[in-house]
Amino acid sequence: MANNVSRKGVNMKNNQVYTWTAKQQDWLEQAQSGNDGACSSLFCSMKDTLETVHRYSQDGLYPAKFGYDFNYNGRSFEDASSDIYTAFRDAVRRFDATQGVPFGAYAVNDLRHRAMDWTRDRQNDRLVMVGQRLNDGVDGNGDYCVLLQSDYDSFVDDYYASKSDSMCDAEAHPVESCEIMDLVEKIRQEVIKSGDVRLLEFMNLYLECCCEKKAMEQIAERMQVTRAMAYVYMDRLRALIAPKFGPDYGAAA
Repeated sequence: MANNVSRKGVNMKNNQVYTWTAKQQDWLEQAQSGNDGACSSLFCSMKDTLETVHRYSQDGLYPAKFGYDFNYNGRSFEDASSDIYTAFRDAVRRFDATQGVPFGAYAVNDLRHRAMDWTRDRQNDRLVMVGQRLNDGVDGNGDYCVLLQSDYDSFVDDYYASKSDSMCDAEAHPVESCEIMDLVEKIRQEVIKSGDVRLLEFMNLYLECCCEKKAMEQIAERMQVTRAMAYVYMDRLRALIAPKFGPDYGAAA
């Protein structure tokens, strides 16, 4: 049982201070043991803080990007409360007190990042992952065309970028889904032959994230490099593609 004292947890990113009471600590311990009522009580006790976090989160500011109706005022806390509670409950279950981070700061940081996680989860549900498909091979009929062309428009358009200062309209260069799959496989093999492990990592991440918002930022974070370095990898990939697949593919090296 927690001592009957109040404690303060500091979010080091912005120096916000969250008062943490003995009662909240008791609810947290019960919630981690599976008590949904205690989890609900803890959620309500942090409602003001969570509401502020939501108001300035991505789905609070830009609900249309996350599949909700466009609203100049953003998505209200009431409308989002079910999703927020689910994310909060998951944060309670993942929280490890031995790490030395106060739960208040941990929960706030976790909720701030949930929008990106939700976006990635929804994108992965919609997008057939290229790497997995290549590793697993095609189905018994050898049908690559199960891949949706729309999922690869962003990737293919990059190869046509040398034709125009802006991304070309996908309809100007119709490519069948199976052709896209074959193209991706050929490019992947060329990258493997080059022996550049980091370039292969970049390509696989780009195929995963190309349809997402701020894809290059995500790739840079996952590769633990700067965004500028991620663009260097893009240039290297284009330079490898252009001479091997013709002038229509890649940008000038």
